[in-house]
Amino acid sequence: AAISIIIVAAVSILTFFYREKKVMVCAQPIFLYMLLGGLFFLGVGAILNAVSASQELCIAQEWFVLIGYSLELTPLIVKVTAVNRIFQSATRFQKVTIDKKKLYMSVSSIIILVAIYLLTWTLVDPPDRQSRSRLTDDLNEDGGQIVQIEYLCRSSAPFWLIIAHVYQFVLLVVATVIAFQNRKVRQDFNDSSRLAFIIYGHCIFLSLRSIVLYFGSMMKASLVAAISSYLLTADVIQTIAIYFVPKLHAARKHVERSENLTGNEIEGVDESELSTVAKIRLNAARRMAEMN
Repeated sequence: AAISIIIVAAVSILTFFYREKKVMVCAQPIFLYMLLGGLFFLGVGAILNAVSASQELCIAQEWFVLIGYSLELTPLIVKVTAVNRIFQSATRFQKVTIDKKKLYMSVSSIIILVAIYLLTWTLVDPPDRQSRSRLTDDLNEDGGQIVQIEYLCRSSAPFWLIIAHVYQFVLLVVATVIAFQNRKVRQDFNDSSRLAFIIYGHCIFLSLRSIVLYFGSMMKASLVAAISSYLLTADVIQTIAIYFVPKLHAARKHVERSENLTGNEIEGVDESELSTVAKIRLNAARRMAEMN
């Protein structure tokens, strides 16, 4: 699970480094940072799923996972919706103004609502460490079957976790509809194709997590925790691979192309036609190129 956090940290650094490149500017760096923040939260949630249960860790698991999904998907939904609105207006030759503050407020509002739900859950019926007895096939010295005591995270009422999973599925449905509406938008600004693949992956992993939750009573608690942790980790990695790797690759190619173009321009200049100031600038550019 820790590998997901390391990958998110590395991608965050590269995203910041290439933030002024066209592919990153079109994707809006602020929204990318929000998305990466959500992936970081999911990575932490994956780690918490893998460690021994306690009341504090049980509560933290739900907070990190639900806030993580909200931070990851909500900015994408808001941004793609805004892009769709711009291009719909353009087809009708209408002017439209997008207020970035309103976009950020939309994301913040959803995160706040999720935080209020989690706070209510924590105060009313917090997930806690609960014991469960499981009869094993092993025998003790007297010939009796050994009973194994396991610990897992659970609230008194199951509907809290059900609502959390339903909310995540609703986010995926909304994102699917918006991605479909945006399929004809210019690809420089359009993330609908990648968003569709991300949604497909999320649906698979969320469905698997729901299945594990439903059949968890038939499995070892440690196995349930390990599977949940692996699924969250895989979800983070697939999002990075689908959404960020192509953007970083495009940004890197743009840098290499610019460096090659600059080098060719420097080498092709006839110094005899330049003024003294221009020669000084040219020599400085050559020294910078050599240093790089």
